[in-house]
Amino acid sequence: MQLRLHGYRVGALASAALLALAATAGAAPAQKRSKSCTVRGVVRDLSTGKPVPGYRLFVMVAASSRADRPNFQQTLTDARGAFTLSAPRGSTVTPYWQPLVQTSGETFTLDEAWYATSGPQAVKVARDLTGVTLNVKLRPLRKVRVVVLDAEGRPVEGAAVAGGGRLVTTGSDGAASVAILPGRQGQGGITVTSKDRKLGAQAQAPTSGSELRLTLKPLPVLAGTAVDEDGKPAAGLQITWMPMSEGGGGNPIPAVTTDAEGKFRVEAPPSKEYLAYWNNTSDYKQGSTEVTLKEGEPIVIKVVRKVNDPNKLVGSVGLSAATKVKEPSGFCMDPEGNLLIAGEADKSIVRATQDDQLLGRYKLAFAPQCIDCMADGSILVAGQGRIAVLDKDGKELRSGKVPNNASCTAITHWGDDIFVCASGASGFAIIRFGLDLKEPLRIVSGLSGCCGQLDICAREGGVYVALNSAFTIARYSREGRKISSFKHEDAKKPDYFGEGCCEPKNLTITPDGVIFAAASSPMLVNKYSLDGKFLGRAGKLADADGSCVKVTVGVTKDGSKLYMLDTSNSVVRLVKQAPAQP
Repeated sequence: MQLRLHGYRVGALASAALLALAATAGAAPAQKRSKSCTVRGVVRDLSTGKPVPGYRLFVMVAASSRADRPNFQQTLTDARGAFTLSAPRGSTVTPYWQPLVQTSGETFTLDEAWYATSGPQAVKVARDLTGVTLNVKLRPLRKVRVVVLDAEGRPVEGAAVAGGGRLVTTGSDGAASVAILPGRQGQGGITVTSKDRKLGAQAQAPTSGSELRLTLKPLPVLAGTAVDEDGKPAAGLQITWMPMSEGGGGNPIPAVTTDAEGKFRVEAPPSKEYLAYWNNTSDYKQGSTEVTLKEGEPIVIKVVRKVNDPNKLVGSVGLSAATKVKEPSGFCMDPEGNLLIAGEADKSIVRATQDDQLLGRYKLAFAPQCIDCMADGSILVAGQGRIAVLDKDGKELRSGKVPNNASCTAITHWGDDIFVCASGASGFAIIRFGLDLKEPLRIVSGLSGCCGQLDICAREGGVYVALNSAFTIARYSREGRKISSFKHEDAKKPDYFGEGCCEPKNLTITPDGVIFAAASSPMLVNKYSLDGKFLGRAGKLADADGSCVKVTVGVTKDGSKLYMLDTSNSVVRLVKQAPAQP
């Protein structure tokens, strides 16, 4: 069988795009089939028509039974550009291209025009595959000869030269040939560091010509203090620094850890601007900031602490040992105003009062990923390929299957309809169930949601969808017809959904027809009418940042209390509401 497919790139300079390889089902009896299939093929460059040897191919293998927990593999093409990998029968194999393609003989970049026009093809691996061709169009990086000199103009041997491709070192003549990124990504910055890492230089590659002469100077020192939102020293924070240029980021230097006073000091590659970033720890939330060096001015890095002060969690639900769940995935309000919190890791649901008193804990047969409650107290819950209706005491009344064993991001209802938002082959889908949970019907497909999150909320007017990647809330009929939408993406206006990469993450609609839309970065809630009119800020958690995650939102019937899921602290937070708008 000959199967030719295009691959898609992923990396810091490009958003991920996916491709699946597959074949049709075999005819052998099931009991004789192997559970694993072999995929053999070749990586071929469309520019030259030749195989690409020595290419490290990264693939994601998603088994149908565990689509939410993919397995990542890598394999190296041989001298003929051929590769072999193994995947479970029925799985999806997704190869990833990176912007910079390192091979055994050369460094390339993706051809931008080819990448922009190539489209996805998705099928499944049903049997052994041979003759698979992964097509990618590559462009060689432009070569520049860099001559490195000391302060007296003498050539410097052994200096490290970094550009768009491989790191190279200068010879006895102080020269080295470096590859740089061509095209619209910029000509790229070139950074040079002496062998003892005490001297360096940086410059943009020449727009014309093929030689660049650089004179080494003492490396800059990045020194300053990291502080929290109260101005207190952030001790023990590991900060990684990356020099920045017009062509993008350079190679990061090893992380430096702040001392007890929050101070840091590190010699860095030469640059005028740097990107500082730090990971999520037990004390601090992950973050980043751009720093421009100014002579005589110390650097101040501002970080956000996790909420370790119990006073800041006053009013939270799911905080006590009795009501806590592991990895809360969402919550809702029951008809009496109590909170139902779904614990994905411990497969449980907790019912708690607004003052965090336990009313019940219910075990489930599957991990709940979203939850809703009906007017009669019945509980709706969905998870990986599963959906169930429980009575008000947590007893399962009936259950069903979500098509394609999909993971679920939201569940909602109106009248006799239950709607589930689930991951699909391409984007997210909305699936409609009856109360009996039989004969699910996919009414909308291909919805775009960032960070693996898409929320929905049903009302008499239809199903409202938080299309976060488009800064839009759209309304669909129960049959899946798009009725209307409104967008708020201008960060300079107060009606802006939020400051994150993609907002709003979650929404709920009150009985009087007010949409409460929650953003995760920072964690804030705005109010809108059903037709999109901005009604003002509802509230904000100033000490929290949901980064790129689910921030389920709920409001009491009388509107006196506003709650928001805080996954970093594994509780449902009481949000201080903003003053009413005039």
